[in-house]
Amino acid sequence: MIFLNDLFFLLPELFWIFSIIGFLLFSTVFTNKFRKILIVKLGHFYLYLIALFGFLIYCVPIADFNLLNYQYSHDSFTFTFKLLFLIFLSLCIYLSFEYFFFEKVFFIEYYFLVGFFCISSFFLVSSNDFTLFYLSIELQALILYTLASLKRYNVFSAESGLKYFVLGAFSSGLLLFGISLFYGFFGIFTFYDIKFIFLKWLGVNFLYGINMAIIFIFAALLFKLAAAPFHIWVPDVYEGAPTVVVLLFASLPKLAVFAFLIRFYISFLHEITGIWYVTFFFAGLLSVLWGTFGALNQVNIKRLYAYSAIVNVGYLLTSLAYGTLESLVVMVNYLVVYLLSTLSLFLVILAFRELSSFRKIKFIGEYSLYLTYSSLAAILFSLIFFSMAGVPPLAGFFIKFFLFKIVFLADFLLSPVVFIILLTSVVSTLYYIRVVRFVFFDSKLTPIMLLTLNIGSAFLLVFSLVIIVLFVIFQPLALTCVTNILELAFL
Repeated sequence: MIFLNDLFFLLPELFWIFSIIGFLLFSTVFTNKFRKILIVKLGHFYLYLIALFGFLIYCVPIADFNLLNYQYSHDSFTFTFKLLFLIFLSLCIYLSFEYFFFEKVFFIEYYFLVGFFCISSFFLVSSNDFTLFYLSIELQALILYTLASLKRYNVFSAESGLKYFVLGAFSSGLLLFGISLFYGFFGIFTFYDIKFIFLKWLGVNFLYGINMAIIFIFAALLFKLAAAPFHIWVPDVYEGAPTVVVLLFASLPKLAVFAFLIRFYISFLHEITGIWYVTFFFAGLLSVLWGTFGALNQVNIKRLYAYSAIVNVGYLLTSLAYGTLESLVVMVNYLVVYLLSTLSLFLVILAFRELSSFRKIKFIGEYSLYLTYSSLAAILFSLIFFSMAGVPPLAGFFIKFFLFKIVFLADFLLSPVVFIILLTSVVSTLYYIRVVRFVFFDSKLTPIMLLTLNIGSAFLLVFSLVIIVLFVIFQPLALTCVTNILELAFL
C-alpha cells in the first residue's frame, strides 16, 4: 500500500518521470525538419531539468525512511549517490551537444532514453526489495541496449547493440533465477523482512541454498559491471557504440550497481560474508589479470579503454570483497577518481577530429599528432594516462596505494595473491605509457587534426585534472565525508 506521506519523499522522482513523459509528447508534434533545432533546445532544457531535480532532492528532508512498505529507501546514502549521479549525468548530456553537431545526427530519442535510464538508476540505488531491484536494473539494461545501437544505419553500432542484448538476456535469466530461489526460501522479496527471517532460521542446509541464489544474482551483476569472466561483450560494444554512449556505459551504470551492492551487503548479507568474499575477490583478481594482458596489444583507443575499465572494476571488486567500513570507504573514493578519469579522457577523445572529414580519432597511433597541434592538450592528455597508470603524485597513485594497503591489512594469508594483483598493476602501466610515447615521441610535422574543445569543455577538463593532480589535498576530506555517510548506513 502506498501512503500519501511516501509521495512527498518520492516527489523528485515523480517530477522527473512526468517531465520526461511531457517532453516525449511535446516532441511528437514536431516534424523532422525541426529535429535539429529541437534537439539543441531539448538538450539545454535537460540541463535545467537536472538542476531543478537536484534542488528538489536537496529540499526533501534527509532521514532514514523506508517507503512503499520497506521497498524504497531514502537516507543520506542514497542522497549522496543520487547527487553524484546527477553531476556526471549532466556532464554526459553537455558533451553530447558537440558530438551530435559534428556527427550530423540528431537523435531526440537519446535524451528520453537517458532520462528513463536516470530514473531507473535512482530506483536501483534506493531499492530495498527484489521486485523493485529487478524492474529497475532491467529497465536500465533495456535502455543501454537501445543506446548501444543508436546509430541504426551504422553496422558496428547495430552489431554492438545486438551483442549486448543477447548476452544481457542471458544475465537477466541468471538474475531472475537467483531471485526466484530467494523467494522460494523466504516467501518474501523485501530485504528488511529477509534479514529477520534469515537470522531466525539460519541453518547449514538452508545456508547452502541461499549461497546458490546469491551466486546467480552476483553472476548477473558481474555482467552489468563488465567484470571477468562476464566481460566478453565489453571491447566490441565499446568499439561499436557511439562515443558519448560509451562515456555513459563506462561511468553511470557502475555507479548505480556498486551503490546497490553496498546497500545489499549492509542490509543482511554481512551475516554470511563467505560467499560475498570469495565471489568478488576472485572475480576482481580475474578481471585485473584478463584486462591487463588483453590491453597490451590494443590499437583502438576505445578498445584499450574497455580493457582498462575491466581492470578498474577488478580493483573495485577486490576492495568491495572485504566488506569492512574502511574497504568500502576506499572503494567509493576509488570509484569517484575512476569517474573523473573517465570524464577527462572522453573530453579529450571527443575534442579531436580529423580536419578534412571531422572523423573521430580512433587509433592510438593517430594521437602522435597531439604535440604538433597543441602542446597543452598533449600534456593534459598525458596526465590522464599517468594518473590511470598510478604515477605519483597523481590521484591514481594515492587511491591505489590506499586500496592495496586495506587489502594487505585485511587478510595477510592472501597477501601472495594480492601481490600478484600489485605486479599486474605494474604491467598495466605499459599500455598507458605507450599512449604517452605516441604523443611525445612519435609526433609528425603536419597538423591534420581539428580541436573542437569549447570553453565549457575546456573548463571541465582543467577542473577535473586539477582534482586529479591535487588529490592528495582533497583526500582527507573525501575520506572523512564518505566514512560519515557509510557509518550512518551501517547503523
